[in-house]
Amino acid sequence: MFKKILLAAGLLCLTGMLSACGGQTEQKVTEIRVAFNQNENHPQYLAMKDFGEKFEKATNGRYHMTIYPNGVLGEQGAMAEFIRTGALQMAIVPGSVPEGYDADFAIVGAPYLYDNIDHLEHAVMGGVFDELFSSTDKYKFRVLTVYTAGERNVYAKKPINSADDLKGMIIRVNDSPTYVEMTKLMGGNGAVMAQSEVYTALQQGVIDAAENSELVYRDFKNYEVAPYYAYTRHIVHPNVVPESDSPPSPAAVSILWTVAASRRFSQKKMAGKDTKEPL
Repeated sequence: MFKKILLAAGLLCLTGMLSACGGQTEQKVTEIRVAFNQNENHPQYLAMKDFGEKFEKATNGRYHMTIYPNGVLGEQGAMAEFIRTGALQMAIVPGSVPEGYDADFAIVGAPYLYDNIDHLEHAVMGGVFDELFSSTDKYKFRVLTVYTAGERNVYAKKPINSADDLKGMIIRVNDSPTYVEMTKLMGGNGAVMAQSEVYTALQQGVIDAAENSELVYRDFKNYEVAPYYAYTRHIVHPNVVPESDSPPSPAAVSILWTVAASRRFSQKKMAGKDTKEPL
């Protein structure tokens, strides 16, 4: 996990207060609701869970993070609106979600921009996107930082041995004009749909292929209906972490710095361990 991921992830968690009752301070526990569309074994879930536990301990139980996995709070595209209205405090979503508000976010996950995950980490840690991330206050949410979501590759119902094999294919992509244009340049046609719909769409022939990381391919069991996985590595995929625009307290920010420092590369290490498993 990148340094800014956990540092920033906690910033949204800082809206709770201690209430006084009868001259004696009574602790109020503030819940931080986090939406995530993958399962409980995903490296990002594990990293966020671990961070939440450390943050709760560091604040003496004043904050408790509840992560809602498997898309139970809705599809990823709706998460920013939930955060904007205060129904949700935080989410882990594709970069295409803030791209829906500001087209400049397309650069964060542009095709063939990064050589590998380390290159993406270097860009984030080096502050390349800081100005862009701080520009979202006008939309009533903040983009805190980036999680690595692995390398995206194309998988299909038939073998893909060259770019010519993609010609005419209907390929599922995220809801992003950049992704749709990318598949067009590849020779295919981009079809926007939720990841939860991909299995059935492949099974019924609505689409010919999809593109995502090994983890998603495995966890959603897409290999059962699309057995050919081609390592196109067209995107080193960043997930972004938007949060509500409620201002944090200075005291809690100080605690977050301490907690974040101990969690600097945890998500990266967890991801490395997880992706060594066979598909």
